[in-house]
Amino acid sequence: MKIFKLILPIALVFPILFFVSEIITLEFTKTRGKELILPIKGYDPRDLLSGHYLQYNIGFKTSEGDVCLVKRTKKNSKY
Repeated sequence: MKIFKLILPIALVFPILFFVSEIITLEFTKTRGKELILPIKGYDPRDLLSGHYLQYNIGFKTSEGDVCLVKRTKKNSKY
């Protein structure tokens, strides 16, 4: 019975400390990051209430224009 009095507080405090440390780590990472806002034009092709298949276009330009700089190989090509 004496061992349960020792283990019970540890078993209750350990998960709380773990989640507090996770929250602190994630918040610290979030505050150190840069905010990136991209203009998105989206629409739902089926209807306005479903929304499961939302299609969107990200409206940003690169210095080269609308060029994709990925070289297609058999390894990464899906088409």
